[in-house]
Amino acid sequence: CLLANKLASLDPFGVGIEMEADKPNWFDSLNGLPGLLGSSICETFELKRLILIIKEALDKAATEKLSVTEEIYNFLIELNNLIRDYFDNNPPEKDYLFWDKSHCLKEEYRHKTKLGFSGNETPLERAALIDILDNALKKIDSGLSKAKEKNKDIYCAYFINEATEFEPLKSPYVRPVKFIQKKLPLFLEGQMHAIRLAKNTDAARNLYKATKTSLLYDKKLKMYKVTAPLASMSEEIGRCRIFSPGWLENESVWLHMEYKYLLELLKH
Repeated sequence: CLLANKLASLDPFGVGIEMEADKPNWFDSLNGLPGLLGSSICETFELKRLILIIKEALDKAATEKLSVTEEIYNFLIELNNLIRDYFDNNPPEKDYLFWDKSHCLKEEYRHKTKLGFSGNETPLERAALIDILDNALKKIDSGLSKAKEKNKDIYCAYFINEATEFEPLKSPYVRPVKFIQKKLPLFLEGQMHAIRLAKNTDAARNLYKATKTSLLYDKKLKMYKVTAPLASMSEEIGRCRIFSPGWLENESVWLHMEYKYLLELLKH
């Protein structure tokens, strides 16, 4: 259920997961970003981790078939069809089309389940579920690759997705038909989630080196800052932007996040 809903919440570029609940994630002082159609790869990485956990559980399971609610079953099957279309066809607007169609599926699912599930279950073959999971991983990895800084092993964590073209509907509604994506400066949180899922020690080491040579590292204190400088951003992104650099969530050493990052380093 969580997998299906989050997979249908990728932004119009397939990179981050949208802040559709009107709240940012752990970094709550980005409280303006949801209003700018914000998205984050921190949740995309955790969606990938969820899929890997489910795959690991399936590897250990003796059953070849499991039952899921019919609403989730249909949601997963339709999403899998969209992902196949995404990779089989290659129109220039394929990211937008996946975004539009996957969100329609999610809205349809939520409409059906607004007052609860029907109670009917549908058998799902283990092999069919693994196929869905593998396709979802492929889609997620294609998006995460776009979040990497050019020629660097470091990730942009947050994005503004600005609708640049739209069609008017019944007032006051519009349908967006084209977006541009704007990257925010670096956040340590993004590197923490990335290094957690580094595929091997070499990948983790490259990310570590890139982070240490970035603006996230305070050379004088020899500690990691929670953000790179935010001066280039509008105050619209949230209250972190109005703090002086080094104060609260603007370029400070936020010990909680630094320890989370160091913990993932120790695991590697």
